[in-house]
Amino acid sequence: MHTLVLMLIAAPTTYPEALTRPVLAKVERFEWPAPDDFRKNWARRDAEGHQVVRGTVKESGGGRFAGWFLITDGVAHALALDPPRPSSPSSWRLFYSDGNTFEEEERLPNEMSDADLVAWTYVSTLVKPAPADRVQFDEPLHDVLRATDTPERLTAWLGANKADDAMFTRLLRWEPMGTCSMDDTPADAARLKAELAYARGDLGNFLRLQVNIMGDQFRRVAYSSYGEEAHETQADRLLSTGIDFEKFMLGLLITRPQSTAWLDAWRWARSVSEAGKAPAMRKVLAGIVEAPDSDAYTRLRATQAYAYLAIVAEPKRSRVSFNNALRVTQKLALHPLAAAWVKAELAER
Repeated sequence: MHTLVLMLIAAPTTYPEALTRPVLAKVERFEWPAPDDFRKNWARRDAEGHQVVRGTVKESGGGRFAGWFLITDGVAHALALDPPRPSSPSSWRLFYSDGNTFEEEERLPNEMSDADLVAWTYVSTLVKPAPADRVQFDEPLHDVLRATDTPERLTAWLGANKADDAMFTRLLRWEPMGTCSMDDTPADAARLKAELAYARGDLGNFLRLQVNIMGDQFRRVAYSSYGEEAHETQADRLLSTGIDFEKFMLGLLITRPQSTAWLDAWRWARSVSEAGKAPAMRKVLAGIVEAPDSDAYTRLRATQAYAYLAIVAEPKRSRVSFNNALRVTQKLALHPLAAAWVKAELAER
């Protein structure tokens, strides 16, 4: 009997047909992906996650830093370091010519779990990639942006131009560079493009642009926490699309090197909060934080988002409130990597 139960638990999840269906009837305004598109991404279940290792960096100057690292392109990026910690470096080349070395102690599994595969497939299928031939400056499109600076003028412009294929193609290529961290131009341009995609029934491009706005994912000559704070996520716009909000947001948290869309944990938490979905999503996050079959990096990101959700809506966030959120997070059954991150955050403040 026990053997049978174990076999059933280990068996791959049956392909969820519901994955292919929209939530709301009004989504008929959009061109929804074909069921086979979802199945093709589902079949990519071998798309491995980000590689996390336990290791030690030994610097030529005598420093020795142990902890958990994310390995990408020959670089070890520190996720959580044991004390003592360096004051500035956060990443090291794995191969040195100056005597520094990296010793790998443990390489963690990074295969995608069945539960995580559902959300990842959802986002990978729904979100279209960005155009490859993007431009930063186009004076006529700046004129369009200035001519649609009120809701009334935007509505009129969309009605007059939503059938213009050439305009839409040209607009999608335009990604203006922000002049400073507070510059709203990139987000305003993305909102204009997103609303045109929405009016045309192009769900894939609408979602890509919406994710860019939610993540504040724009090129700027300068970045700052003040700029990030000033840029709203506008995440409640997702609620009018007919997508499964919970599944979509989880798909933006469960990232892979091949992911077409993602959000960092802080902007993810802001998006969920500003859409009014924090209480429900916090319960879902707790399940991922403690899921033994989710990979280490996914559980770390879920842990970070769980902690951030506790404070992101506070009008005046403080170190005390964040520490309290971290201590509540510590009560969950954390992965050792996530536990090390929480411990390091508490120690550094």
